[in-house]
Amino acid sequence: MSTSTFDTLVICGASGFIGRHAQQYFRASWNVKSITVRKTTNWISIFHPGDTVLFLSGIAHQSKKIQPGLYFEINRDRAWQTAIEARKNKVRQFIYLSTVKVFGEGGIENYDENSACHPEGPYATSKWEAEQKLLTLNDPEFIVTIIRPAVVYGAGVKGNMRQLLQAVKKFPILPFDHLTELRSIIYIKNLLAIIDRSIEKKTSGILLATDEPRTVSEIVREMSKNLQRPKKILSFPRTMNPIVKYLFPKAYNRLFKRFVVNNDLSLERLQLVLPYSFETGIREFVASESRSFTPPT
Repeated sequence: MSTSTFDTLVICGASGFIGRHAQQYFRASWNVKSITVRKTTNWISIFHPGDTVLFLSGIAHQSKKIQPGLYFEINRDRAWQTAIEARKNKVRQFIYLSTVKVFGEGGIENYDENSACHPEGPYATSKWEAEQKLLTLNDPEFIVTIIRPAVVYGAGVKGNMRQLLQAVKKFPILPFDHLTELRSIIYIKNLLAIIDRSIEKKTSGILLATDEPRTVSEIVREMSKNLQRPKKILSFPRTMNPIVKYLFPKAYNRLFKRFVVNNDLSLERLQLVLPYSFETGIREFVASESRSFTPPT
């Protein structure tokens, strides 16, 4: 843990998946204050000299039901307004949770801290524009930290990793053994360790948050291994990929398309070895979901 209980960590967006885990993680060593930025008007009562702000608020996933302008209003403008108020009130560090999607949609390139950004769509673009604005505020008196996580999984997640786990639980035979494209993911507790160390080290600038990349086949096999009744995982010709895409349309591009991020430089800057292995992360994830999982009808 990074500091004493006399320090205050203000979490913006504490009701979401990452926010709930962050509250639990940091309460052991921080005075944690959770706020909803859209309802906050009296910033003087919220921010105090020396505080640290963890900004998690935002629209996390693209949806046709959401107007594109809302991504920029919430992910970019609200973060900027909050940072301005934090700086006025002499907050020590402002941490903004972005996304590796600012690099683009994946492909043959291995992305790292020096890779060019080519965001696509309002979600990734709003995050990238927020990064650029926030970094203009960075100085020795107001540290701005941008953290770009890969796909995050863990207890309570509602995204594609949970959909994949539900599929592993539901179907007795899984056509995943031929899916060998690597994908960067990160266990929630490893992400929190990166955030924690960035506070301890007062690290400014851009940090990438990811575990070692894994293939869908590896992820599925590890999930299956931790079930009471492991499933049969078969290899099909790549011509079967359209069937997999049909079965998992929402998760296909996010989990089955190659997207590799290398964060060795970030971990070196933080002097951090991630505390949780892939096997431990998947085991804890499967165990947490098994307690609440209801098979689809």
